[in-house]
Amino acid sequence: MKILYKHAEVAAVFWPVGKLKEGGTCEFSTEQCLEHCCEYYDPSQLKKDVFEYMITKPLLTVSSRIAQEMANMGVSQIHWFASGDCPKKHTTRIVKVIRRLSKLGKIQNGFTRNQRLWEKVNTFKKVRIALTVDTKVEKDKKQTVQHVREAMFKAVGELSEDQGPICVPDYKKGQISLYTSYSKETGRHVMSSCGSSFVSTGTVVKENVCRVCYEETIGCFA
Repeated sequence: MKILYKHAEVAAVFWPVGKLKEGGTCEFSTEQCLEHCCEYYDPSQLKKDVFEYMITKPLLTVSSRIAQEMANMGVSQIHWFASGDCPKKHTTRIVKVIRRLSKLGKIQNGFTRNQRLWEKVNTFKKVRIALTVDTKVEKDKKQTVQHVREAMFKAVGELSEDQGPICVPDYKKGQISLYTSYSKETGRHVMSSCGSSFVSTGTVVKENVCRVCYEETIGCFA
């Protein structure tokens, strides 16, 4: 059994989607999130097996296995939670795995609603994992930049330079807004958008490949 699979040209962790009582890992999910999740109707046993392996095997075994599979795939970057999320009870364990991989020089990105994990891991080298938060938008209204800003500040307040990015989904458009840390050069936050096939920062639009975002310092890595 493999525990990593390709996603946006990098290795990725896929865990079961859904509430904990349903056998999923999305403890912090919202109704909106689950309603629009493209992975929600894929009750793959394989995802459950991967999850079970990663939360029960010794930490060194898990991190070494991840590093070896990444080497076999010919990649140096891993995307956390391409499906699913990290439940509260496993936060400390996964933070330790991410720290170990960081020390091995691995590039790491991804999305989570686990704020404690987000606060911890973005202090590690080459790690940019975004905290996902939802806006409060009426169903017949469009999501605006103001909605995005309000959601971000409600969740974490003012982003500092050592914090990770914030991800705010627009479920109608099928894309997300990304806020990264406050820029001293511009005097404001760096904002970009990311979808299933693209990432844009200002007027620059690139193919959505996580590796490229790291190399060109855009998207989550802006």
